[in-house]
Amino acid sequence: MVSRRQLKNEVKPVIDIRNRAAQDALRNCDYLQVDISGDQIIVQGFMNDESDEN
Repeated sequence: MVSRRQLKNEVKPVIDIRNRAAQDALRNCDYLQVDISGDQIIVQGFMNDESDEN
């Protein structure tokens, strides 16, 4: 579900992932990349490379 949230003087988009299988697949990701094109929303999960943290 795509929605919006009012924060002080701006409105931020909110994407609510309710599908349990999608939640489980993305649970351990460090960050998500969301691409919205037409009627498609593609969410990709990524994990930070531990060697990049040092």
